This record gives sequence, structure tokens and C-alpha cells, in this order.
Amino acid sequence: MRAVLDRNSLVADDVVSIILTATPDLRSAFPAAAVRAIGITDVPMICAKEIDVAGAMPRVVRLMAHIESDRPRDQVRHVYLHGTNVLRDDIAEEQ
Repeated sequence: MRAVLDRNSLVADDVVSIILTATPDLRSAFPAAAVRAIGITDVPMICAKEIDVAGAMPRVVRLMAHIESDRPRDQVRHVYLHGTNVLRDDIAEEQ
């Protein structure tokens, strides 16, 4: 979440809500706990499990943040870390 905020010049107050998903192999903690740990504690968050597709990339947490912004959609920076850019190379930027 910190990378999403930083790359888009956002602050925690810009965030309205967050949806997080995790691949089925991740079972140790709720992804929302990591978001709360960086200080985003006053917005609704929900965690869900990704469908278990054969051959899918393991150990992936996905985040979709709803934000307040006047920025045009084509100026939003989509953040893919640790090799996950292959999941959406059409919108992922070089890291």
C-alpha cells in the first residue's frame, strides 16, 4: 500500500476503501493487518481469497484502493512488485 500511495502522490486521507485478495497459499495473516500497520485504520477494508487456478502465480496479494482524486485515469500509476508485473504487463510500469 505504501508503494501505491507514494507512486501516486497520495496520502492516507485520499483512501476511501480497500479490497485485498490473497492467493490460497497465503494463510498466516490478513492482508488488511499490514495496511493498518502503516496507519490506514479508518477506512473499510475487506480481504478475500483468490480463486485457485492451476498454474497461477503463488504468494500474491492484490490490492484495489478506491481513492478521492481529480487525477485522470490515464495518470494513475498501477503498482506491481516482486515480479508480479507479468500479471498485467499491459498496465504495469517498470519497477
